[in-house]
Amino acid sequence: MLLGDSPWKTEIESGHNFHGPSGSLLNRILERLGINRQTLTVTNSIQCQPPHLGWTDHPGKFPDAISALRQCEPYLKDTLDKQQPKVIVALGNVAMRQAIGLNVDADITQRHSYVHESVYGIPVIPTFHPSYLLQSKYKLEVCVMFALRRAQEVANGSYVESKYNLLLDPPIEDGRDYLRRYLSNHNNRISLLMVDIETPESGDLDEEDVEEKGLSYQINRAGFSLDENSGISFPFKQPYIDLLQEAINHADSVSEWADNHFDSKRLRAAGIRIPGRIISGMWAWHFYQSDLLKGLGFVAPFFYAGPAFKHLSNSQPALYNCLDNVVGRACTIGSMDKLAAEGRLYRFMRHCVDADKIYVKMGGMGVVLDTDHF
Repeated sequence: MLLGDSPWKTEIESGHNFHGPSGSLLNRILERLGINRQTLTVTNSIQCQPPHLGWTDHPGKFPDAISALRQCEPYLKDTLDKQQPKVIVALGNVAMRQAIGLNVDADITQRHSYVHESVYGIPVIPTFHPSYLLQSKYKLEVCVMFALRRAQEVANGSYVESKYNLLLDPPIEDGRDYLRRYLSNHNNRISLLMVDIETPESGDLDEEDVEEKGLSYQINRAGFSLDENSGISFPFKQPYIDLLQEAINHADSVSEWADNHFDSKRLRAAGIRIPGRIISGMWAWHFYQSDLLKGLGFVAPFFYAGPAFKHLSNSQPALYNCLDNVVGRACTIGSMDKLAAEGRLYRFMRHCVDADKIYVKMGGMGVVLDTDHF
């Protein structure tokens, strides 16, 4: 089932959902994927035309929109009972909030293409509404296509959720065993170690636009991921700090998601030495898909199959940090693999990794600019 927002003038006049410009775009997307629209149930959260555009998009501003959604919910439940869809693709914020039961502040950029459980007991996969793409957001069309492909996997039973071994605040002996067992099986080296920290502000930060001013250097929590199957999270205190340093000492490359050395700056300020090469997962993704958003919550579904997790920072901080590590590593490795397949990995490593080390050194030394030549 494709679940939208509400019908507009062209839909009311024709008696068909998604009949206007957004419907034409939706049809083209479905055709590109080889999906016959006639095999889908296409409906809306509200059955009647709203008083004006944007009415349901801002329920805090227009509280009557919430009443309308509740008024029409029996019609949606009736359609679900009759059609028995195996999965719902929620198109846009309104449909997503309706199907998942989220509050009015939930943003689809942090939820797109994840598999959620709906309030109706049916898996739901949110993605962007075609009308949003028509607002000069065509670059997000690939996200809609990806969400529809994932929905097909759920419907035909081929969807497999990512499974990880997560160590959440383990006893230090278990943490040491986790690291040293890996080292003994891999010639005492870690090819790429994903490291992530949490500060008091972590849950409220926009990873794409992190400014240093006003952000503390206090580290509350840290963790790392050694491979594609596991991760560990612990409070940033001894003896776990020594465990983190030991892992970093054996790493050929250390990866952090942010592209501004947010994590590594704070780790160094706390006394952690990072002798190896530092790779930004965000930069790897941006080098691969320069048109798309860069926050881990947005990128994750392309390399991870499972429920959303970026909203768990306050309620489940250990799980949140551990998934940041293991999913961040998957996104970093996945992006680099895509670049390698396209023959572009060498350029990324040269221009965005190795050259960055020079820039960081220059910045630390305070290299003087010859302003007369600028």
